[in-house]
This record gives sequence, C-alpha cells and structure tokens, in this order.
Amino acid sequence: MIIKQKIALTFDDGPHPFYTPKILDLLQKHKSKALFFCAGKNAKKYPKLIKRILAEGHQIGNHTWSHYPLFQNNENVLQREIVDFHDFIFDNYQYTMKFFRPPWGVFPRNIKKKMETQYNYTTLLWDVNSFDYCFPYRKNLYLFNWKKNKKTITILFHDGVILSPSTTRFHTLKMVENLLLKQSEFDFVFPTLKK
Repeated sequence: MIIKQKIALTFDDGPHPFYTPKILDLLQKHKSKALFFCAGKNAKKYPKLIKRILAEGHQIGNHTWSHYPLFQNNENVLQREIVDFHDFIFDNYQYTMKFFRPPWGVFPRNIKKKMETQYNYTTLLWDVNSFDYCFPYRKNLYLFNWKKNKKTITILFHDGVILSPSTTRFHTLKMVENLLLKQSEFDFVFPTLKK
C-alpha cells in the first residue's frame, strides 16, 4: 500500500470576488478541501463568499480584521483585529474559527501564547511558501524544498491581493490546479488542531 503525503492547502488575505470563486471551483472539481485565512474587512465586504466557503465544507481561519501587523502585545489592537473578527464570523455565520495566522507570519512569542491560551486558537504558519505574491511567478511547487519528514505539509497560497505587488492570482490558480491533479500522490487534508 502506498502512503500518500498529506497536504493542507491554505489561502490568505481573501475572500476576493474573482479569485476565491475560481479556487473554490477547482477545489470542488477535485473534491478537495482547504483552509481560508480570511481578512475581516474582506469577509464583511463579500458575505456570499464566506457562505460559499462554509457551505462547501471548507474551513475559515482568523487572519486579523485588516491584515494589521501584530508586532506588539497591545490589547486594543488584539481586540480590534482578532476578537472583533472572531465575533463577526460567529455572530453572522455561527462558525467558530479555530486557526490563527498572523499577517506575514510575524508576531511576538507572547502573542502566540495568548492566541493559544486566552483565545483558544491553533497558530498555523506554513511549511511551503508558494511565493505567489512575488514576481517572477512560479507554476510548480516542486521547485521548493518539501519537508518530507512532516506528517502534513501546509502550503501557503493567496486568494486575496492585500499589499501584494501584483493584483493577479492567475499563477496561483495554475499552481493549485497542478497540485490537485496529483491526487494519486497526495491526500489533501485539513491541518490538525492543537491537542
């Protein structure tokens, strides 16, 4: 029996009115699931996309309200960026977000601890960065170093265009499609929550 590598697909900064539906179409076509790290301001702007993400069985993670950098342990900022978005999703969709990813993957250790103890989030970064926000764009993730010793490899993609030097995500769609076509090699799974 062949043991397939487990892959967790994650998408940051959305939802986006054009690219998120295209990604959802690809996931649906290949019967795969993903975790969308949404920004609150986009979630509020595109409620139909949040409904679709949840209705199709995907997960949503907290990526702050406005993609604000969490460089300091500031209670007002955490309330505005983390708690307000958490409450917005729960109040409007009766969905409790369990995963947290800081903008750019950068935040102090004490905030990580607070996310996991006080707010009960699993903090999730990534193992493979697709660099789909950088030019020249790649279409093949095999150009990156895969951490084969990991049970599940988490891949970072973007469906949103917050602070991106380019507003296109066509290369992202191509990378995702190429990866999903390799279902004989990979199992696409959700990330694991902390114990």
